[in-house]
Amino acid sequence: MIYTWFVIVWGALVRASGSGDGCGRHWPSCHGEFFPSTSSWPTLIEYFHRATSGLYGILILGFVIVLFRSEFSQRARNLSLLVLFFTTTEALIGARLVLFGLVADNPSTERAWSMVMHLVNTLALTGALVRLISQLSLEMGKDHFMNWSWTKKINYKPGFIYWITFIGFLLLGVTGALTALGDTLYPSKSLAEGIAKDFSSDSSWLIQIRVFHPIIALLTVWGIGVVALKQIKVYAHKSLFIVGLLGILIGFLNLFLLAPLWMQLVHLFWANLLWFLFLWIPK
Repeated sequence: MIYTWFVIVWGALVRASGSGDGCGRHWPSCHGEFFPSTSSWPTLIEYFHRATSGLYGILILGFVIVLFRSEFSQRARNLSLLVLFFTTTEALIGARLVLFGLVADNPSTERAWSMVMHLVNTLALTGALVRLISQLSLEMGKDHFMNWSWTKKINYKPGFIYWITFIGFLLLGVTGALTALGDTLYPSKSLAEGIAKDFSSDSSWLIQIRVFHPIIALLTVWGIGVVALKQIKVYAHKSLFIVGLLGILIGFLNLFLLAPLWMQLVHLFWANLLWFLFLWIPK
């Protein structure tokens, strides 16, 4: 899971640093070469992302093969196939972004919605992976995660608030992807300028809709609070709400600091951590 997060965050670095065209319109080769001869930073950043993503795909394929040769249940095998499927579609979406030039400073609507597809697929991939880890831990006789008793799982069945919050997470991801793209393409020199752009009719739609992201974040964390504090009595699950509140704080820091690259990466990592913990709740 940690390696999954690393690949995701490095992918965000590719977008935030404008390195998506570091290998030109070539995929899977880089400038038509297996090993790029140029050593420019955009090329190195993009090539490293491709290398780590390719290794990730190989590891997932190997894991699926090992799982099918083991004694684990059909449910675990099906979940592993789902992880492999979303890993494959993740690579294909990334390839499409490169081959169609939907990277770097491309401000097209096609690029924006391709980024949304990329983000939703990432959520689906990590979601399937979390459920697979949960299933394997149960089948191996572990009644708690990583042998830490304070994270002991309980027989919690998702209710109405859980699923509404789940939908909120998806909307949060969509608006977050669009907001991040808007911040990259249309940076502001000051907080006041950024807020003025949010409500200006002359601004790009990517800028005008980013005001919805913090609103959805607040509502989603409120839903997490209801689920974690009122319906679950395990400390690790209650800590989910604290992680959510810290995520809100990181988001506002990202806003006030005008979305510097390093803060964007921290913001994304924290959002993925929250997603992991939220999906870990159900038995």
